[in-house]
Amino acid sequence: MRNRLAIFGVVALLLTTNAFAAKFTYADGSILLSGDIVPGDYDRMLWLMSVNTEQYLRTNRIFLASDGGDVAEALKMAKLVNSLLATVWVSPRYGRCVSACFLIYVSGNSRVIEGHDTLGIHRPYLEDARLAALSPADARRTENMILKTARDYLEEHEVPNYLIEEMFRRASNEVYWLSFEDITQLGQYSRWFEQYLVAKCGYRKDDQDRESYMRLFACQDKATFPTARKVLRQAMELAAARKDKSPELEGIRGALLMQKMYEEGMARQARCAEDPTCPAHEQMACLQKHKNDGTECGLPPPP
Repeated sequence: MRNRLAIFGVVALLLTTNAFAAKFTYADGSILLSGDIVPGDYDRMLWLMSVNTEQYLRTNRIFLASDGGDVAEALKMAKLVNSLLATVWVSPRYGRCVSACFLIYVSGNSRVIEGHDTLGIHRPYLEDARLAALSPADARRTENMILKTARDYLEEHEVPNYLIEEMFRRASNEVYWLSFEDITQLGQYSRWFEQYLVAKCGYRKDDQDRESYMRLFACQDKATFPTARKVLRQAMELAAARKDKSPELEGIRGALLMQKMYEEGMARQARCAEDPTCPAHEQMACLQKHKNDGTECGLPPPP
């Protein structure tokens, strides 16, 4: 418990050390992304998911409130959000989602948007620092390549062609705000996920009452939880294997180590509960029976 609190303290301090980076916090039990997207923000987002995996997976939801930023970093974040089967949410309570943030929005297999003029698009771009470090020829080649990658990603995620053209024809300081009709064209769900919910959860578009929505959300959460847990663990392991020594990666490595220690402890407990020769057999069997409630087994309550 103390170790977890210590990690949270470090996260709270270091997730805001770069004044120009996006900020990641928890709001309404879900991750809130705000501020400009810059290189390194993928690691910061994954770090926050890692330090308390159970808290994140409880909702598997991300509020988007960013005016955009570096398109290459946004694409990395979008691919993770898509693989997690996360729900993305845009609400005027937190801010609007513009430019590169739109890439993360369309990556959500489940999407919720509130208010008017909260989802905007214009031509995506690379952060100035990335381009400034290149020669003119390399800058041109890199910019063209990343714009093609962004266009391909939008097409892959079924964004209507007219919106893609609208996005790429507008300069980075000229925003097109999506109308209700545009948002309807994008859909609340990706096509495959909508059909999956039809088959798995009995989803019907004409079921608009609160009770139907609650049943759908409960079924959706239950169906996606195992995949989200597996994908998050894989992302943590890939990040931990990198050679960088940034605070974010060190935090992910620490969170991964704690998860593995906990899993090993639970495995030992389960083995001991089945083995009468284990010195702590009776206590472990009691913990297994009472779902690890130590107070039922003569142990003090957790701190």
